[in-house]
Amino acid sequence: MGTEAAAAVQILNTVQNLFMTITRGMGNACTVMVGNKIGSGEEEVAVEYANRFLVISIGLGIILGFGLFLTSDLILSLFRNLTPQLYITSKKLLNVLALFFTVKVFNGTMIVGVFRGGGDTKFSMLLEMGAVWLVGVPLAFLGALVFKLPVYYVTPLVYLEEIVKAIIGLPRIFSKKWVTNIIDDM
Repeated sequence: MGTEAAAAVQILNTVQNLFMTITRGMGNACTVMVGNKIGSGEEEVAVEYANRFLVISIGLGIILGFGLFLTSDLILSLFRNLTPQLYITSKKLLNVLALFFTVKVFNGTMIVGVFRGGGDTKFSMLLEMGAVWLVGVPLAFLGALVFKLPVYYVTPLVYLEEIVKAIIGLPRIFSKKWVTNIIDDM
């Protein structure tokens, strides 16, 4: 897609990683708390913790996504020597990330915190891999190589994998099939 698109994606990845650091910590905390409660035989408390973390993740995602949207110009000012076109492309990519940020945070908490913490590692692996290889990669291929779309249109196509993860993961959350006490399975 060209050097400008590659540079804009690198800026996007850098900013995304900074913003996701907070949410990864929350997902890891969820893993520990949910896993400990399941391991001690308190499955209902684990489900309650999981639900609370998922609600918090939605709130945090909205706040961080909105914050990213409002501060994208400030963030881009930290990168020196951006050409005007690279600045515009990067701003569009940051706005796309801001739009999808809530679902990304929710999915991170759901997959890492709830499913892995609940012992449902096989489902979390299949969900992650399936979404990437059956949704994200094919849509990126179609958008970039077949339809020759600009990077700021390809990126939301790739982020559609997050929507798919949430759609597939939510029924698993509600079913409570993710609650697996591996100590009992030994």
